[in-house]
Amino acid sequence: RQQDLQKQVKQQEDQCLSHLSNTVRTLTETDQVANATAQKLNQQSEQLNKIEGDIHETNENLRTSEWLLTGLKGFGGRLKNMFGKPPEKSAAPAPERAVSGDGA
Repeated sequence: RQQDLQKQVKQQEDQCLSHLSNTVRTLTETDQVANATAQKLNQQSEQLNKIEGDIHETNENLRTSEWLLTGLKGFGGRLKNMFGKPPEKSAAPAPERAVSGDGA
């Protein structure tokens, strides 16, 4: 009778340890996935910020091109550009802060 109880206790302990081990493994895998996801989001944020800067630069170039083309459109265009200012360069938008992968 005593041995049966000890055997049952040992089985329960082993089962608990097995469940605990599985839980720790799952948490470790979850942490790894979370870190990889945070890194990917950070990369994508950087890409989006670069794209936004490229769009801003393209819009500036389009405004300058439009102004130059207006000057090429005969006397009226030259006259308009003579008395008007060329498009001013505006500051590029400030990049947004990227996601941190260290949990901070």
